[in-house]
Amino acid sequence: MIDIHCHILPGVDDGPEQLEHAMAMAEDAIADGITHVIATPHANSHYHFDYQRVRRIRGALQERLGDRLHVATGCDFHLSPENLAALKVDPVRFCLNQRNYLLVEFDEFASSRIRNATGFFARSRTDCSAGCAWAAPCKSPPAR
Repeated sequence: MIDIHCHILPGVDDGPEQLEHAMAMAEDAIADGITHVIATPHANSHYHFDYQRVRRIRGALQERLGDRLHVATGCDFHLSPENLAALKVDPVRFCLNQRNYLLVEFDEFASSRIRNATGFFARSRTDCSAGCAWAAPCKSPPAR
């Protein structure tokens, strides 16, 4: 099984803070039968997406995991003028496994008009060679 939306990289966004916590997440994923994860840190106004840093941290995590769980990178792409401009310049760094798909997450306030316009943007491929994988906002279950 492949997890294409995972905040597993330590110290990057609202995922785990420490490498040990990321390793615990990885162990849970392995126990659940997941063989590949795509680490998708946020790319928004709160969390700057630093591709080189993401790749370094991914490498350290992969080294600890060996071949028990394969970790690729991408991002949790939030729509903003800055992100869209960066996407035009270098789309590969944002894409899932640096291939042809972009994970786009809308906040809960995004209107259907914005979603429709963005869908047109993605389908037209005039500004980006990537297709889009849409993601709804993540909501954590309530603490018990």
